[in-house]
Amino acid sequence: MTSIVNQMTAQVAALNPYDSTMIIVNALVVLLLLSLLVLKELLRAGTHPRLELWMQVLNTAIVPLAIASCYIVVIRFLALLPL
Repeated sequence: MTSIVNQMTAQVAALNPYDSTMIIVNALVVLLLLSLLVLKELLRAGTHPRLELWMQVLNTAIVPLAIASCYIVVIRFLALLPL
């Protein structure tokens, strides 16, 4: 099963150029970050004591995604500049 998945992944990667694949990955990172930020705001509205724990868990996922999003923005901006 895993060899079939690996072969399919390699075929999809061969069909899609690097730029289109990275656009999809970048969009997924940004959408995941936005959804986690919305979820955190919804948890903040609650009053249950366990929600603080969930907010801390979300923070551990949000920080790397925020750094990745900043990196994506910088790379895309640098690609626009003529060198």
